Parts: sequence; C-alpha cells; structure tokens
Amino acid sequence: MVGLNTYTPTIPIFPTDLMADCSRHAPEIYTLEECNAYLYSDRVSGFRLVWAAFFTNVNDEDNYQLMTQIEDEGICCGFGPPLRCFNDSRPYPPDRPVDGVRSNLAGQRWKCGLIEFYYPRQSNCEDYADPNVLPRVLGGCEKDMAAGNCVEEALEDSMKGCSEAVEAYVASLVAGPAIILMGTSFMNTLCMLICCCMLWKRKEYDVFPDYINNQAKVNPRFANYAKIKDNVVVVPVKDYIYEKGFLPDPNKKRRKKRNDDGETIGEETVTSDLEEGGIELTTQNNDNISAISSKNKSES
Repeated sequence: MVGLNTYTPTIPIFPTDLMADCSRHAPEIYTLEECNAYLYSDRVSGFRLVWAAFFTNVNDEDNYQLMTQIEDEGICCGFGPPLRCFNDSRPYPPDRPVDGVRSNLAGQRWKCGLIEFYYPRQSNCEDYADPNVLPRVLGGCEKDMAAGNCVEEALEDSMKGCSEAVEAYVASLVAGPAIILMGTSFMNTLCMLICCCMLWKRKEYDVFPDYINNQAKVNPRFANYAKIKDNVVVVPVKDYIYEKGFLPDPNKKRRKKRNDDGETIGEETVTSDLEEGGIELTTQNNDNISAISSKNKSES
C-alpha cells in the first residue's frame, strides 16, 4: 500500500501532448484556456516550486549543472512557456513546502514582469519590450527562471518551457524506489501465502491407512472420515527408554563375580524383578477398537 501510494503521484494526470504543446511559446493544438488549466493547476505549481528551489541556488555548481541538464535533455528553457506569463496571486497549496525557496519566488504561484507576458527580471536576463523604441523600456525576462546559454537564444514560436521535463525528472526520482517497494511488498505477501499453504497442507504420510480406504469402497459409511477419530494412538510405557539404552537402567546393578574359592574373576549385571515395558499401539474407529501390545522381559 505504501509503495502504491508513493508511485501513484508519478503518473501524469494531463495528456502528454497537452503538456508538450502548452509549454510552447505559441501552442498549436490546444487553446489558451486549456493550457492555463494545466499551467496554473496545483500539480504544476508543485513542480514550479521544485524548479524555484533549484533557481534559488543557481550559483551552486551542482544546481546549475542539474538545471542545464534538464534544459538540454528536454530541449527547453526556464520553467514556464517563454514570453507567456499570466499573474496568479494565489499562494501555493499548503501541502507544498516552500523551504529553501527565495521569498520573492515563494510568495505567489506566478508573478510577471513590468510588461505584459514578461517574467520578472533575473540577474542573468534583462529583455527590453521593444529594442527599436527609444528610450528603451525594460520588460523583464522572456524566459521563466532560466539557466544556461538558452537565456540568450532568440525567441521562437517552437521554444518551450521545462514544466513537462521537470515533472518527468521528479517522477524518475520517485518511481524507481516506489516500484522496488511494491515489489518487496508483493514478495513478502507471496511468501506469507506460501507459508500458510505449507502450514495447512496435509503431509504425505499423514493419511488414513489403506484398510480404511478399502473399507470405504465397500461400506459407504467409512467414507465419512470425520467419524473416524484418533486413527493411531501411541502410548508410551514405563521403562521404555531404559530398555532401548537411552538412559542407564536403575533396575540393573553390577556386582563382582567370584569363583568357588572366593576369588574375583570379573563382574556381572543383576536385573531386578521389575517389569520392563514396551510400546502399546491402539487403533480405533466408531465401530471397533483393536489393541496390539508387546511386553518383553529381560533375562539376567
């Protein structure tokens, strides 16, 4: 259950083609309303926080390398679609932690620049709204929290943000351990089932004797094994372990053996008159009880 609950969030809830098309500067398939429903959803806002945490430490070599790697592999730049920012003043969902994210990035879900559609200005990105107009007006940045050389690339309709790539990256981190966890849980459940089957399984030698099976063929009332109780009963008898030599027999004593002249010529064993036991086997069913007993006496 834990593995399933961990793996389920890694499954995309939006179609792959929608995520790819809505990440572009100019979507070709889906409408602006359909794209906004995806970009401003709680799910995407959580992945935006992940990217914002990376961008907060963009000067760190490992974070910078990770961001550029995601951008290169996803053929994207920044998080949101380039030059298509819409303000969303809603706070992030309460179950999305903002630890490690700069306050200006964690205050609201989407914050745009001074000019419409521009993202806020970054330390590595300053784009003018219209470079041909004087005086120039700083719009902000065309890319959303971008890193690497893609910041300097000219804007094209096919250029896209990395929201889809970030989701795939986070899913790859969680899916592997979740699958291993589900696999180990399945193996544990399977082993428990096998153990229970082996525990409940009747042993090969724990069956009714042939004569009962033969009687069942002749007389149907013997077919009901529930009426045949205590198939074989083994009853231990006194002094059996002494007779078999597992323990010294207290009834046997050793004494010196002498000749007619009273000289010691050896030792002999003397056994008392106590009866030594055997084994009693009793077989019984509803109709008859037969007993077979064997008792042996040792001769001194």
